[in-house]
Amino acid sequence: MWTYIGAAVALGSFIYAAWTIAKTLIWGIVTPGYATLLSMMLFLGGVQLIGIGILGEYVGRIVAESKRRPLFLVAALHWIGDIHDRAAVPLGGASLRRRM
Repeated sequence: MWTYIGAAVALGSFIYAAWTIAKTLIWGIVTPGYATLLSMMLFLGGVQLIGIGILGEYVGRIVAESKRRPLFLVAALHWIGDIHDRAAVPLGGASLRRRM
């Protein structure tokens, strides 16, 4: 979500910079330096939001991977092979722990 918001802010800063350049060329300079600073701040804020969105996706995938779901559960959720064959033979030594 933040990646898309950051892309929108960065695109908005480009549009604002283009509008400011056009306005300056047509009517002259209103406040020197203000438009440059504002458009650069908006662009860098958008880039930061894009970076936060990419980091959020990465951390979310790490959390999903670190849950260590059992393989027969993953197979059942993603329709890999026959579920009954996988359920008969538990993976990860679960049946050995119950016998001991």
